[in-house]
Amino acid sequence: MAIKKLNYKKMKNISIREIIEKSFLGKEQKKQLFDELESEGETQKFFEHFDKFLVGAIEQKERKLDEVIREFKVVNSGLEKEKEEKIKALEQKTEKILAGLKIDDMDKKEKIWDGYYKEIERIYEKYEEQIKSIITKLKMSLI
Repeated sequence: MAIKKLNYKKMKNISIREIIEKSFLGKEQKKQLFDELESEGETQKFFEHFDKFLVGAIEQKERKLDEVIREFKVVNSGLEKEKEEKIKALEQKTEKILAGLKIDDMDKKEKIWDGYYKEIERIYEKYEEQIKSIITKLKMSLI
């Protein structure tokens, strides 16, 4: 999420109602603030209440972000382990096949190595797709 730079010159003409409306506070909090603004006006108590809501919302977003980061680390760790296991199994399979070939059978060795590198590429592409999918899901959970 990109953080917009505040343009204070434009903000001089924005009402507190617009600030509340454009804030990331929930509907219920906005309603409470609008009700308080309507009944009591822009008092010190109102701004303290508004600050309390903002701080609480920011803390909640920070907790959610921490949770998403922890979840990503866990999922990524599992995907990384799976990828490494596939690569290790492929290496062992390739070594076994190569060991059964004659030393001078370069055509077969070249085909085996070509297949090995294509499979490595496929493993990494699948890993990247899984990571992109996880990131997309996690980003959506932050909204």
